[in-house]
Amino acid sequence: MTAPRRPIGESTRWFEDFQPGQLFVTHGRTLRDTDAAIWSMFTGDMHPLHVDEVAASTHGLFGGRFPPGLMGIAIASGLWERLGILHGSGLYIDRLTIDYRSPMLIGTTIRMRAEVAAVRRVEGRERGTVHFTYAIVDAADAVCAEGDLDVGVANRPADGVPSIGLVNGSSM
Repeated sequence: MTAPRRPIGESTRWFEDFQPGQLFVTHGRTLRDTDAAIWSMFTGDMHPLHVDEVAASTHGLFGGRFPPGLMGIAIASGLWERLGILHGSGLYIDRLTIDYRSPMLIGTTIRMRAEVAAVRRVEGRERGTVHFTYAIVDAADAVCAEGDLDVGVANRPADGVPSIGLVNGSSM
C-alpha cells in the first residue's frame, strides 16, 4: 500500500530552512473566562483557585479566579501552530520546558516569540531537530512563560513530494 502524501501548507518550512537566529512571532490572543471554564471541564482541573470565585478572592494570589498555567501554554501552542511553518514538515515534539515568570490572567493578551537556537541533523534519517527558545509575552511584552522547544522536522523532499509518510501506521 502506498503511504498517503503528507499535507503541506503554503508557509511550510523544512529542516534545511531553519537557521540559528531566525525569529518567529505569532499574533495575539486574549485569554477569556470561557477559555478557563472549557479548559477546566476538558482537563478535569477543578482547583478552587481556578473555578471558585469566593475561594480565589479569599485565598488566591491575584484577587480572584485565574486560569491554569498550562491553559496559557496550550493556547500559545495553538498560536504557534497557526503560523503554519511546520504544516507537513513537523514530525514530533522531542522536548518542551516551561518556566513561568508572570501570571496569564483572564483578560491578558498573549503571543509567542520563538527563536531558532540550534539545528541538528539526525544522521541516517530524513529529518533533523530544531531547537527553539520561546517566550510567551503579554501586550506590554512582559514575559509570562519561557522555555525550550525541540521539534523534529522533515528534510525538504528532493522531488517536491514529502519523503516521510506513514509507515505501518506511524510517522516515525
